[in-house]
Amino acid sequence: MNSDVLQQQQQQQQQQECNKTTAMQCYKTKLCRFHLESRCLRGENCTFAHNAVELRAPPDLSRTKICGLWAKGRCNDPSCKFAHGHQELKSPAACYKTSLCFLWQKGMCNAGERCR
Repeated sequence: MNSDVLQQQQQQQQQQECNKTTAMQCYKTKLCRFHLESRCLRGENCTFAHNAVELRAPPDLSRTKICGLWAKGRCNDPSCKFAHGHQELKSPAACYKTSLCFLWQKGMCNAGERCR
């Protein structure tokens, strides 16, 4: 296998892990609208909170995406939650370098600072 295929496989695996981690970060961070209407069919398996005790703080996702308005030259909001340029862009905390890059271990990773 060449390094491009290995890197693509690694990125897919990391994305799957990141999706699971992100889902866990968002677990019960919002109230279940169906439970509020007494219509939730998931019961204890529901990923949304059914009361204030279950409710958790949401993750901080500020500056994890580029501001669409800024990209068009139209955002001047100093309190904007989006990144205004790649230098402000940050990786979601749960997904940032959570495992050692196997391509780096083999001396084949060419992603540099972009490697997660």
